[in-house]
Amino acid sequence: MYIFILIFIGFAAYFLLIKGVCEQISNAEAQQQNLLNEFQDKDSKLRNLQQYQAQVLQMEAQFNQQLEQLPKETEIPDLVEDINMAGVSSGLEFKDIKLQPEVKQEVFIEQPIDITVEGNYHSLGGFVSAIAALPRIVTLHDFKIDTSIAKGTEVPKLSMNIKAKTYRYMSESENKANQDDKENRYSE
Repeated sequence: MYIFILIFIGFAAYFLLIKGVCEQISNAEAQQQNLLNEFQDKDSKLRNLQQYQAQVLQMEAQFNQQLEQLPKETEIPDLVEDINMAGVSSGLEFKDIKLQPEVKQEVFIEQPIDITVEGNYHSLGGFVSAIAALPRIVTLHDFKIDTSIAKGTEVPKLSMNIKAKTYRYMSESENKANQDDKENRYSE
């Protein structure tokens, strides 16, 4: 009978005292694991944040460097002169060079320039290479090359029509005006 009383007291003590403490320990261990997982997640984000910030700084530097390659509005005549000098130094004869109306894009303005030149094959190649070597961004589009034999020679003369495009960064005032134009178009 004493054995039953001891067993009963043991079960009662387990269910009243020990089981509650075991549950508290189990809950504390689960909370510890949750906190550890949360810490590891935040630590990982912190490490990624530092890498991300370094990457953002690098991208900003590259963006600023590329912005420097975009001419300012006052530099467009100088750029046209550079294009002219590239053609003349390549041995080309300019027939026409015309600025077309600007085309506004999201953050920059595109300035098309129609060019018509005449010369030999190597002169055209030298001209295109010289344009590529300019310190400002100039892209070449929509070219057309025609041939004609010059009088008194068997060497064909080439005539090239090409559209050069240069870009400039949109100033804050132009950017705001562009945004206002877009809002007005959508509200109508």
